[in-house]
Amino acid sequence: MPDLPRRSSAAQCPVQVNQHLPVRFVALIASVALVALGCQAPQSKGGVAVQSTRGAWLESVVLQDSALAMNSFVAEMQFVFPQQSAEITRSLLRTELAQHEARRLGIQLPRAVVDRAMADFETSLLQGLGSDADLEAWALAQHRQSWSQVRPQYERRVAANLLYQVVLRADAIQHGRVQMWWLLGRTEPQAAGWARSLLGGRAPSSLLKESLLPGPEPDGSYPPLATYLPGQAGEQLAAAAAGQVVGPLQLPGDQSWMVGRVIAVLPPKTQLPPVAVLLDDLQAHPVGPLEARAWFEEMSRRYTASATFAPISAPLEAFVPIR
Repeated sequence: MPDLPRRSSAAQCPVQVNQHLPVRFVALIASVALVALGCQAPQSKGGVAVQSTRGAWLESVVLQDSALAMNSFVAEMQFVFPQQSAEITRSLLRTELAQHEARRLGIQLPRAVVDRAMADFETSLLQGLGSDADLEAWALAQHRQSWSQVRPQYERRVAANLLYQVVLRADAIQHGRVQMWWLLGRTEPQAAGWARSLLGGRAPSSLLKESLLPGPEPDGSYPPLATYLPGQAGEQLAAAAAGQVVGPLQLPGDQSWMVGRVIAVLPPKTQLPPVAVLLDDLQAHPVGPLEARAWFEEMSRRYTASATFAPISAPLEAFVPIR
């Protein structure tokens, strides 16, 4: 893995943030934190890496003088829960990538912000459990541990997901963004027809009712995204200009077809806004699936990360003598 990129002069000091975090914003944090519970990202000084489990065992699962081998446990979980295993692996990589980016950008979240986010998370969790629920009873039923025992795990994940969203948006601002109309169709001929209409001067808003997924903005457009979108989209937007028609194209692995028109090009900024401003922007324009995918793939290239599972295999004897 190459060395981490050097910090710019504008990113030498951590940026600050106010102490107030909207509940709506924290609700998104909560949903991600629940998925990731029970896993901790491995620490790595030189890059993103998956910690080896070879030779390790779980002393809490024992049979006489033997313990459950960690690689057997991981292989079995991967086989029984392949989708969940992939999601957790991606979540751990994303957390580590965000930590690298936070150091590069000089971003730190003050303790007060994390405390407020965690308090809002607890409120959101209680609201979801119902009026008669309490966190202690829920934690014992869910994790067989008290809330005080599992709360640090949740807090770590709430903070990690908040940091991820902040550095995602900060990197896009530093890299340069483009605001787009996007039309999503099932077939290439349909998308090609849209492209001809847009090139002929038709307004994208008049075609939104034909699109499978209009944008989240009130007018149906998409908020600014980093230009490093996956595949052909990123290639065509590398030198984007207002009014440019993009597509028809498919994102790698997708079956749908996309056509877009550039609304505005936002040039790179060397001076990042304060974290408070980034949080306000995230509240107004939450991270969408395309933005999240583009960031993860860009960071995976930047830091040489991989989330591909090795072939499933485990020793026939899952329990090994405790050494």
